[in-house]
Amino acid sequence: MKKGFLDISFSWIFAILIGGIILFAAIYGVGKVSRIQETKVSAETATDIGGLLSSLETSIESAKSIYLKLPVESRIRNKCDSYEGFGRVGISIDEYIKNQWASSGINVYFENKYLFSSDYEEGRGFYAFTKPFEFPFKVANLIYLTSEDEEYCFVGTPLKMQKEIDELNQPNLFTENCEKNTSMIQVCFTKTNCDIVVGLTGKYVRKGTEQVYFDGDALMYAAIFSDKDIYECEVLRLMQRTKELTKIYEDKALRVKEVGCNSDVLTDLNLFESEIGVLNSSKDLAQLKLTSDTLKNGNDHAKCKLW
Repeated sequence: MKKGFLDISFSWIFAILIGGIILFAAIYGVGKVSRIQETKVSAETATDIGGLLSSLETSIESAKSIYLKLPVESRIRNKCDSYEGFGRVGISIDEYIKNQWASSGINVYFENKYLFSSDYEEGRGFYAFTKPFEFPFKVANLIYLTSEDEEYCFVGTPLKMQKEIDELNQPNLFTENCEKNTSMIQVCFTKTNCDIVVGLTGKYVRKGTEQVYFDGDALMYAAIFSDKDIYECEVLRLMQRTKELTKIYEDKALRVKEVGCNSDVLTDLNLFESEIGVLNSSKDLAQLKLTSDTLKNGNDHAKCKLW
């Protein structure tokens, strides 16, 4: 009797063990397939966002804003690398699924985009708009990305900029009757006790204890909407591109000179290339600005314009 009882018990134990292994394998397999599918969807979403941003860059309309709506609560992560060539920007998507954040760990990289944002923007809806950056010639279109859940109140804004923001018609940007709304991010041009302070004379943007520098409206927006590390990295990328464009214009100046039409900016182009080569941060933009202005003035008055 006891032996039969033991035989039955071991049979059941063996069956339970095998069944448990099979069940664990099935659950693990389903989970793995699910994670692979989530990673695939996140990568495809990042690629799609890159495509939408490309359409924004090539729009013939000025100051156009687009709206991005994602299927679930998401974080659009911005990763900037400036280590070689023109550098690159990486976009990845985290999704809030089953009460937790799921990260794909996959960055979709673009070498021809300059994206300014926080380290990540969180929400289901996002806004993006673009402006051309000229220094002194057209360098690239800059893209600014914000979550619809973050509202910005611009206080003491110069009239030209206020008009531009109003024409964007972007619902999370306000220029009037918003100063008393404490839930908004306060961007101030004439006050210092704000979340973001813009110094037009010193050409700086300060957030808390962190301060970066800009030249022109395009980089001013960039400094307002992005974290310091993202901003500084993208500025270095832009300067790398500016340097290569400068070389192209140097070659063009030589060819123009050969046909008897001196552009009168070749020396300044050589100087500009050298100065860009030693730029370390946005603080150095002030020095480059002097040569950039000289180049613009020289080209504007040249008989044979290079750009």
